[in-house]
Amino acid sequence: MKYTIRDIAEIGIFVGLALVLNLPIFSIHIMSNGGSISFTMVPLCIIALRKSWWKTLIATALIYGLFACLMDGYGFQTYPLDYMLSCGALTLISFVRKPTFEKKYGFIYLIISVVLATLLRILFATIDGVWLYEYTFLASFIYNATYVSITGAVTLAILLLLFKPLQIVTKRYPDTKEIQ
Repeated sequence: MKYTIRDIAEIGIFVGLALVLNLPIFSIHIMSNGGSISFTMVPLCIIALRKSWWKTLIATALIYGLFACLMDGYGFQTYPLDYMLSCGALTLISFVRKPTFEKKYGFIYLIISVVLATLLRILFATIDGVWLYEYTFLASFIYNATYVSITGAVTLAILLLLFKPLQIVTKRYPDTKEIQ
């Protein structure tokens, strides 16, 4: 897998933007022990729509997940499920990025992939709540579904608004893997 300067810059910009949007000043805290509604998923989903699944996995699960875990301060024991797998679930979107932008009704691929990625985020966060915090599965599910589903819905709405510009940018500046 080759990374060009453009790949590194683009991933760096969007991961940096996601980290800034993760700051408390840009999120609405609705749960007492973590859990907030934010726009963090938007730049991470844009990475998934612009880059291959491998680059997306590294950007979301490893880079963003690690820095977000360190910034949030809940401890490194939360990294595997709450950050690495939960944020890495957005990689699912990159598997349908070509039909998303090339098919006539590509926005349907976007809707389905974002909904599935959001459901995976809820699942991983729920398992983490059962494992680390010893909640029941139902209690952990309700807790996590409350804010992750709202964040996913807001993200989907913003991505649908940005769909046409993203389509134009992706056509003009495709991923380097597609150029070769």
